[in-house]
Amino acid sequence: MSILEISLFFQLLLNKIYPEALSGVTLPNSGEVGVYGANTAIIPSGAIQNPFKVLAYTAAPSDDKKFIIRLSSDGGSTHFLHMFERRDGNVGELARTLVLCDTIFKKGTEISGSIMSEVTDETAEVWLYIQEI
Repeated sequence: MSILEISLFFQLLLNKIYPEALSGVTLPNSGEVGVYGANTAIIPSGAIQNPFKVLAYTAAPSDDKKFIIRLSSDGGSTHFLHMFERRDGNVGELARTLVLCDTIFKKGTEISGSIMSEVTDETAEVWLYIQEI
């Protein structure tokens, strides 16, 4: 498949963006280098009324340093995604990243996330792209 075909396929599957707003959910830093910040709800519990998959995310970091984002469906006890990101010189750059996860989440499942950064004050604004089943 070409990149264009994959892009078109992805767009056909895309059902919803959370939050559906110009501002994403801000995942805070811990204030310490190399320590995850607070686990923060991106899709609130009960928001989706059908089983669903997380297809991708978009992250806009507040700094141009390295960070790791992780996503959870159980309040942060375990994580279905750990992804290393780096935006050299591109503060606030929006980049869509595919989530290679075949998990189908039950309706009403909360999806939360947290980040760890190489600086103490970085945050990341995040949007999730989902497909309802």
